Amino acid sequence: MSLFPYFFRVVEVTNVGMSVRGVVEGAVALALYGVMLALSAYTPLGLFLSLVLPLPFAVYAARQGWQPSAWAAALALVLTAFLFGLPAVPAAVFAGAVGTALGGAHRKRRPAEQAVLLAFLAALVSMLLLLVALAAFFNINLVERFETLMRESLQAAERMLERAGMDVERQAAMWHESGRWLHQLIPSMLLMSAATVALVNQWAAGHVLRRMGVPVRRLPPLKDWRLPRSLLYYYLASIVLLFIPGVRDVTWLANVAWNGQALLSVLFVLQGLSLVFFVADARGWSPWVGRAVVILLFLFPHLFLILSLAGIVDLATRVRDVIRR
Repeated sequence: MSLFPYFFRVVEVTNVGMSVRGVVEGAVALALYGVMLALSAYTPLGLFLSLVLPLPFAVYAARQGWQPSAWAAALALVLTAFLFGLPAVPAAVFAGAVGTALGGAHRKRRPAEQAVLLAFLAALVSMLLLLVALAAFFNINLVERFETLMRESLQAAERMLERAGMDVERQAAMWHESGRWLHQLIPSMLLMSAATVALVNQWAAGHVLRRMGVPVRRLPPLKDWRLPRSLLYYYLASIVLLFIPGVRDVTWLANVAWNGQALLSVLFVLQGLSLVFFVADARGWSPWVGRAVVILLFLFPHLFLILSLAGIVDLATRVRDVIRR
């Protein structure tokens, strides 16, 4: 990622007109996208590079505007189909849409929150269009594929337990319940994936563009993030809803409640992390205290519940006023 400014600066120092420079920068963006796509498919860096595939288009759109970036994305779609085959086309659509939306917002000097929101919507729409296109043109239902994969994984796990002489029925029941629960949370997974893509690319694009001398607005520091207190009432409503007799038998209503709980729990974890960074700043601790908590969150999932409760306390009380004293 640190090489991005170098490639675009090579174009800057070249003695060409502005229109030609825009075309050359578009070619650089396409080349970087192609390299990243190939590395994401054939190297262990696949997960991270898949997240930042929109980065070349975001940088190009921030420097040249959203229209040239949209044309570059269209060309990337054709080149992706030719070089990597039709299964890779969704990657081009996704990267082009998210990168153009994010970079276009920065080109117009929009606040960082608006840029992230546009990137989030572009990512979400791209994912939904992908699901619809696969079902309509290729008769591929990714939701059913997910269910099949989960079922096959559970069956393989059951066979392993049987060979080990362990209690299969009890463990299998727990796994099947978890699989059904994950299936219900697919809408939440899409929303959280789109939000992750938007935030990661906002951070990456801001880092690259600022090194290139392009002014990019930053998101507020995490310690200053304050979510609306009304989220507490929505969370309480989703819990109460599931305790109403007969609600769990209404599939769509139960799905709304479960997905609402999942999304709000993640937001409360973010609020909890904000509180951790706030405490570290108020007490004069090293910034690495908050970063260490973020790392530990991925290593010890039980911290998810603790941070979620901390976020709820932060929203429901004036704990920050007490800490400031």
